[in-house]
Amino acid sequence: MKSKLYIFFFILGYFCNIAYAIKPFRNISVDNGLSSNTINCIFKDSGKYIWLGLPNGLNRFDGVDIISVKYFENQFIVSISEIDSLNLFVASERNLYKYNRRENTASKYELERNQDIKIKKILPDKKENLLIATNRGLFTFVSDKVEKIQSVSSDITDITVDNNNIYWITTTSGLISYNVLSGSLDTYYLFNNKSSNNFSSLSLDNNNIYLGFQNSIYCFDIIAKAFDKIIDLDNNYILNIYYNDNRLYVGTNGGGLKIISLTDRSIVSLTHNPSNPESISSNAIYSFLLDGESFWIGTFVGGLNYTPYIRNIFSTYSKSGTFDSRGVNIRSMNLIGDNKILGTRSGFIYFGKEKVHIFSTENTPALRSNIILCIYQFKDKYLIGTYGGGIYLFNPDKLTVDRFKKDNVFIDNSFYSITDDNNGYLWLGTLNGLIRYDVKADKYEVFTTINSGLINKDIYYITADTKNRIWIGTNEGICYYENGKIYVPKDIDLSFIKTVRYLFSDKAGNIWIGSEKDGLIKVSPGIDSFEHITTSDFLPDNYVLSIIEDQEQYIWICTPKGMVRYNPESADYRIFSLYDGIPWYTFNSAVQMADDGTLWWGNEKGLVYLNPKDTRWRN
Repeated sequence: MKSKLYIFFFILGYFCNIAYAIKPFRNISVDNGLSSNTINCIFKDSGKYIWLGLPNGLNRFDGVDIISVKYFENQFIVSISEIDSLNLFVASERNLYKYNRRENTASKYELERNQDIKIKKILPDKKENLLIATNRGLFTFVSDKVEKIQSVSSDITDITVDNNNIYWITTTSGLISYNVLSGSLDTYYLFNNKSSNNFSSLSLDNNNIYLGFQNSIYCFDIIAKAFDKIIDLDNNYILNIYYNDNRLYVGTNGGGLKIISLTDRSIVSLTHNPSNPESISSNAIYSFLLDGESFWIGTFVGGLNYTPYIRNIFSTYSKSGTFDSRGVNIRSMNLIGDNKILGTRSGFIYFGKEKVHIFSTENTPALRSNIILCIYQFKDKYLIGTYGGGIYLFNPDKLTVDRFKKDNVFIDNSFYSITDDNNGYLWLGTLNGLIRYDVKADKYEVFTTINSGLINKDIYYITADTKNRIWIGTNEGICYYENGKIYVPKDIDLSFIKTVRYLFSDKAGNIWIGSEKDGLIKVSPGIDSFEHITTSDFLPDNYVLSIIEDQEQYIWICTPKGMVRYNPESADYRIFSLYDGIPWYTFNSAVQMADDGTLWWGNEKGLVYLNPKDTRWRN
């Protein structure tokens, strides 16, 4: 029976090793923007940014870009923590800093003037007091003051706090429990010789504390006050230890990351494999963070390794036997009604009743440009606006493409945006001004910077609001058409807005302006107030590519570094990234909502969609 169990666990352990070994890691190094390839500590803040403490500074990773915080350049950062969403606490070897993330300023706090003091770790307790563990004892940071806990003066190597706000501290001479309320302190020894109790790290699980001691792991039972050896790790010196879900994640100095099952004591080793670029980059594990199913591993001279956790919240359209949009650059679209058309950089795609038809300059003589900027339903046909090739009329019944008009303004021009108003006019935004087309009379008028109040001839987006005003987004700012004239907002100063890439009018009558560098601007229906939202608030990037409102009045905002779902009433928001199923960050201005509430976006890697009513993604 024992032999069968042994074989079973051997096979189980073998397959577990395979599962972890093939888990693909991505590596970030100085080649990608890190200030150093040695990662002393890793911290994920409440805004979901990853902060990295390095021997020469502080870096922030947002999933795309790495930012080096200039204030901390050339400082040896050992630990990072937070108590609120505004301030980040950063510890160098000798000093504590309170870093204001919004203002990008920091305050410095000295612990002692003793030159030998070294901070090992900072973390908050259950009362949101910041604890500072050092080689010369324990300090607290409360009400902007550093105070020393006189009864704890040992050389601390690690610290954690249990649910009763008891501090558990590993030192070079034993394990300490400190009751901050009563001031009582107890020390527990693994060996009678106190100097032999040099613990390197610890991790807490309810009533058990797991301890790293040289190359061995011990468990301390808080109730029984007793030590028990868990396992030996050969000659792998333990640097850090983390408990989660009946497993221990142990970072070693030279043996990689060990994943130990507390059920059967089996070990999975994640190590560097020179022939496998998706393995970890170094076997010296200086820091470790487990974020859900994602591993974040900081190494010595190997940079940062992480495993992206992909949640299939968003999908890329693919239907067997008809059309697979994956990898197709979707520049524009019209998915409303029976006829569905996608514009790309290689022509446009029409989904007919029986088959898919592709129109390009190669098979359509009338078409002079393959870059399809906009698609608009016009009666029973569709207007196709191109870059540099003018505007065309597509007949889905006859599958023909013809010129919309033969006047030069409709031929030698780029058409970025089309909308209509309540007076029977069609409005077209081009790189040579604004065109108003009278559908009934078949006449048109061109508004330029010379004959009107238009502020720039390069128009990237236009939209009609609930008051039948036409908003015009240009290369030099925002203006609007009302009652025969074009105006610049006069009661509010929007002159800081440069290039406008997208405009959207919500159900409440607000105008949302997506700029190229200046973030998101929400203008009130009366054009008498506005709200400016940037990366200082919650935007992943100040370039806003598209905006749309779903059926629950949430605003969805696309940027080159992620998508945001925003509640204008509560100011709550949620950021989505590549790990949520988005195929790539490069979205175009194409976005639409179907009758069933499904949202569709044009992306460089395909046609992306999500139904906000689907409760699965909310969890």
